[in-house]
Amino acid sequence: VVQNDKVYAATFAASGYEAQELNDISLADGSLANMDVKLAAQYPTFEVGSPALVCLPEDFTSSESTGKFYEFTSYSGGVITATYTSQAQAGVPYVLVPATEAPFAHAAAAAQSEAVPSASSVTKGGVTFTGTYSAATLVSSDLSFFGITGSSKDNATLVSISSVKPYGAYFSAPAGDVQPSIKLVDDASGVESLGYDTQAAKSGVYSIDGRKISNDNSTRGLSSGVYIIAGKKVVVK
Repeated sequence: VVQNDKVYAATFAASGYEAQELNDISLADGSLANMDVKLAAQYPTFEVGSPALVCLPEDFTSSESTGKFYEFTSYSGGVITATYTSQAQAGVPYVLVPATEAPFAHAAAAAQSEAVPSASSVTKGGVTFTGTYSAATLVSSDLSFFGITGSSKDNATLVSISSVKPYGAYFSAPAGDVQPSIKLVDDASGVESLGYDTQAAKSGVYSIDGRKISNDNSTRGLSSGVYIIAGKKVVVK
């Protein structure tokens, strides 16, 4: 912090909470500095492969370092469907199947210097999926709230919750309705594996970010790099 040619050291800790603005900072000599200070985002950790509900203040992509993101696409017959997406937008809630315990660690050290989009919600068929950057207690006589649990995307289950952690999300439905179930569906392009998903992919060659390159499984003509072929990672030299 610099004021009137003086340099002050300031340390802030806000682990687990959203990037936020501080005003009227007291400096060591007793003076005040009215300024905007952005804290670095401190993202949560996860259990590898276990679905989680997230809402992040910056864009991320589905990859081997982060995991797979699924967006809320429909609600019908008591079933919530979330479909794979290669791009997760800031402020939008998603289901994440994490590839590592700390998939966003590389971003946690960077202060949120740009304008952060507000956390948003998505409603389909009477069920709402809401994201939040802050911890919150969920209380309503009209709504029931649900989080997610499960050891993999194939046994993901919704459970009743009364609170949500920072950078989290939750589903809500009218109180008294049947508790919904959830289904995570992979992208229609046929990519079922990015190296951390055990399901087999359809035949064909895909780039590591999910783009289909050819219809057969041959490596002939491919440039050097890493590809997904028949659900397995292949290195072409």
